[in-house]
Amino acid sequence: MLSLALVLCLGAFPSSHSQAGVRRFEGMEAQHALRLFRTAKGADAEFVAELFGLVREVGVLVALAEATARERGYFELLPEGRGTLRELFTEWDRVAADPFGRALSERGARAFLGMLLDVRLRVRRHALRRFEGDARDLTGALALLVASAEGLAELHEGIGYEPLAWRADLAAANLRLIVKDLSALHEVPRWSAPPTPPEDAASLERLVAQLAAGDAAGADALAAIGTRVGRTERGMVEGLFSTRNGRAVDDAVAAREEQGRRALERLAEMRVLLPFTGEGADAPEAVAKMSDTLRYEQAIMVGRQALALDPLNPELNLLLARAKDRREGRRYSTPYYDRFLVLRGIRFYDESTFRGRALDADEELALSEILSGR
Repeated sequence: MLSLALVLCLGAFPSSHSQAGVRRFEGMEAQHALRLFRTAKGADAEFVAELFGLVREVGVLVALAEATARERGYFELLPEGRGTLRELFTEWDRVAADPFGRALSERGARAFLGMLLDVRLRVRRHALRRFEGDARDLTGALALLVASAEGLAELHEGIGYEPLAWRADLAAANLRLIVKDLSALHEVPRWSAPPTPPEDAASLERLVAQLAAGDAAGADALAAIGTRVGRTERGMVEGLFSTRNGRAVDDAVAAREEQGRRALERLAEMRVLLPFTGEGADAPEAVAKMSDTLRYEQAIMVGRQALALDPLNPELNLLLARAKDRREGRRYSTPYYDRFLVLRGIRFYDESTFRGRALDADEELALSEILSGR
């Protein structure tokens, strides 16, 4: 049987998610991309299905990892043993910052030590470090593409499509690597044994008792285990698909983060320019002296710049919709109201997405504007 390290290094674990030759939106015209969500057949249908399945596939693998953690008793570290894998990792970090200064139960101490020794779990956590952001990006991008194909979002070349396509491609590339990593690290809870450390059982039991009692006499032993496990963890992380292949997208991820930061700066400018926001009502004198017409025109210009940087920001879409509604009319504001709603999980043509749901004031406004204009 191949060892996990060899599987990771050779890429021996079977997977359909090869990065080479995979289809992308980059270079695809907007009209072609939107047709994929209307009448896709053959390879087109497979491409769309794979994209929609990526987040779900990672979710299944995360659920399996969580099941393994529960099977091994790691969730005893959380109050009443309840929570998510993310909450478990967060609590482990809190305890690790001062392991002997916290009032751990015997079960909690055993769970903490077990997680420290479980290198595979720690490596799995590293593989998931970008999952939430990538899942949010791909889900949002696909929702907007569907809304443009079936609704009123109106994505075209030069009007929102290119930055959205880039974000979707980057998120999908990262998620494919995560799927490969988690597949290689996958364990079936019922048949997988917890890791066997080189320390003898008596030493580990003594350390559990010291952790539960807050007895810092075990600090050196715990530090030694952490150092040894850390070396193994770093070696395995270097073998991950997302580490070896992910370096190719690290620059793109950094660019995405920088664009998000710049978009937030533009968003702050928009709030000051728009008279109906709190910031706009209390705008600096230079802005307050401007006519409303000029303020709306400048806000629209800034909003377009911001959406080119981050098309998946709901508030940017909403403020641009409201500004266009005042300055250009409903015909030009509707696509942005629709994009805002879609990013909030609402389809104006599908009552099941909003009936019985407590809508906030912004959602009610956007939905009302679209439905009243139909």
